[in-house]
Amino acid sequence: MTVNNHWYYYCLSDMLKNESARARSDGRKLHYKLYPDSLASQYMREADENWDIDILINLIKKHDRSLRPEKDELVIHLRVGDVVDGSIYTAKELLEKARPYCWGPIRLGGRGARGIQTAVGNIEPLALCDEDRHARNPRGRSRSVKEWMYYVKPLSFYEQLFGGSLGEGYYAGKRVKKITLVAGGCQTHDFTKSKEYIQVIKSLFEKGGFNVQVRLGNPPDDDFVYMCRSEFFIPSGGGFSRLVNDVRACYQQPDLVKTYRATAFSKNKKTKYKNENNNRNKL
Repeated sequence: MTVNNHWYYYCLSDMLKNESARARSDGRKLHYKLYPDSLASQYMREADENWDIDILINLIKKHDRSLRPEKDELVIHLRVGDVVDGSIYTAKELLEKARPYCWGPIRLGGRGARGIQTAVGNIEPLALCDEDRHARNPRGRSRSVKEWMYYVKPLSFYEQLFGGSLGEGYYAGKRVKKITLVAGGCQTHDFTKSKEYIQVIKSLFEKGGFNVQVRLGNPPDDDFVYMCRSEFFIPSGGGFSRLVNDVRACYQQPDLVKTYRATAFSKNKKTKYKNENNNRNKL
């Protein structure tokens, strides 16, 4: 499994949904410089507002039409990268149970492990936090539990999906014959722990009798479009998966976890869309 580090700074979800993120030094200016033809840059050239679903869907329609999963293919997003390899936890500990990851507001200069000098200035590094009610970043400022993000799903999350009423019978009924794990993340050059995490998830599904393939190191725009166009989808944590679900919701294509109310996954906020009556096959 190889990883393309060209997309180290790319953040599609933040650029579409967060005005303050676009204004950061690693926001609009950096994306225009490093990723001029990306979905994020195309979106920002067409709109200077948060989350214009119509613009995004039109961009998806124009994207490589060959990027479409098969009808019997279940696509699962695995959020890896910085939230795995930059975590204080081992891959084994991340697989044991859901672990939090949070931001810190500090700025570091130079080319340290968590502070990167870019062509347009310093970026804000992520800070790791523990599982106390409040964690502290390197400057000592308390970070509320509300600012934690549970990006990485534990092994039990996927075991639940293949047990009981949500198990083999359901997937057989949906004619799922193969599974594609779409693994991706940003802001790391070391995917050692990520690969270990991915392999365990892959082995779980292979033991269930499924043909499993892994997409790792692909352009994130290609992964995003691939997931949006999938017949069956299971999200990970974080904004990238939520963005996929937002697009799919316009075409009445909910993810399998939300449909069956698996307790391991948080509900997404309901949103009204102008395109809600469109057919997903137009993507």
